[in-house]
Amino acid sequence: MSNSINNFPQYDQPCHWDDLEHRKILNGFVDTLDLMAVGIIMVNNLGHIIYTNEVGSAIIKERTSLKISSEGLISASCPSESATLKKLIANAVSIPSKTMSHITLGNASSTMALTIGILHLQISNSPVVPCAAIYVVDQENPTAAPSHVFEKLYGLTRREAELTVALAKGVRVSEYASHQSISLNTVNSQLKSIMSKTYTCRQADLVRLVVTSFPAFSSIARNS
Repeated sequence: MSNSINNFPQYDQPCHWDDLEHRKILNGFVDTLDLMAVGIIMVNNLGHIIYTNEVGSAIIKERTSLKISSEGLISASCPSESATLKKLIANAVSIPSKTMSHITLGNASSTMALTIGILHLQISNSPVVPCAAIYVVDQENPTAAPSHVFEKLYGLTRREAELTVALAKGVRVSEYASHQSISLNTVNSQLKSIMSKTYTCRQADLVRLVVTSFPAFSSIARNS
């Protein structure tokens, strides 16, 4: 389910008028933003979160290197990284630029690191103050589009979408059946339905479709 832009129960703070206006404008883009396989976090000029897409919310929940305070302020676990992140966000909000600033949270050589991109965002013809868009890539799983993306794109069931993601990562049908504790016949039946809905004839064609739709999946497939 998408994060409601107009309801942030985890941040029990009064909303500034500009935040409400930002959220009204963004409401029309929620479904599109949730289809993206990269975390997106939008903050206002004070650094408070206005919106996160589903991937962004999952990364915040699962990774300790990125934190959200009870006031809705984003920060890093490491104090020096947090200071740099705060400065980059402030610059992105105050200085209109098409150049994205970057920071890596955690050891850059570790798969647990997060790559952060920060960009100035001014919604055209909007009277509200500028904000910043923060793009977050989880280096442990940088390419995996959430299974719900495939549900929406191809009309798959949740189980079919989960199987599609697994196959795109290089998991064999037999391995998937064993891991899910279901019969091989059930998995083959799901695969047949997936192929029908995606207009593919072979498993290889299905994987190729996913990889070309989400190019970053190719790195996972190569390393499997």
